[in-house]
Amino acid sequence: MKVSIGPYTNRWTCNIHTNYMNKKYDYQWEDNTNRFESMLERIEETVQTIYNVTVNKYFDNKQRRVKIKIDNYDTWNMDHSLALIILPMLKQLKQTKHGSPYVDLEDVPEELRLHGGTSNELSQYDLFSSDEHDQLCWDAMHARWDWVVDEMIFAFECLAGEHVDWEDQFWTGEGVNHTRVWDKEGHIEWGKRMDNGFRLFGKYYRGLWD
Repeated sequence: MKVSIGPYTNRWTCNIHTNYMNKKYDYQWEDNTNRFESMLERIEETVQTIYNVTVNKYFDNKQRRVKIKIDNYDTWNMDHSLALIILPMLKQLKQTKHGSPYVDLEDVPEELRLHGGTSNELSQYDLFSSDEHDQLCWDAMHARWDWVVDEMIFAFECLAGEHVDWEDQFWTGEGVNHTRVWDKEGHIEWGKRMDNGFRLFGKYYRGLWD
């Protein structure tokens, strides 16, 4: 297998007005309040229009470079081959992500369902100010996504072999005269966690973005 995927093409944007307003009003602004801000907005719109009819036409037609060659042995154990690629991508995503998608509460442990997001669930936290309340909700949402990503990583670590011979840990004894003992319950529970990680990967596949 040989995979070569280039970066996305980036359109030129003019944010002279947007950046000024965000810095001045801390991202909480709606309309211009003076002539200077109105002037900056007109400049931004004019420059952006020029970009769109010139250089951005080139970027809009430019395709992302993608070259993929699959060898026949890549599909002998396709699940393992893909795991070798998916695992490092999940680890990088965890380190560099800038947001979190919504995670259904039934997909996380009980302790992470606090501040679930519905009015009934959140009514008991009215003692917090609005800003504190919002921050608690955002923190809870990020915590749930972090947990989901960690479970995905765990599952793919097992499949990719980073948990070396994970099944061997459920055997004890030297294997002489059939004295080895298999921890069947432990093996089943470990397997269930792996399967759940793969399930979460499929369910939240469209949430895998930075």
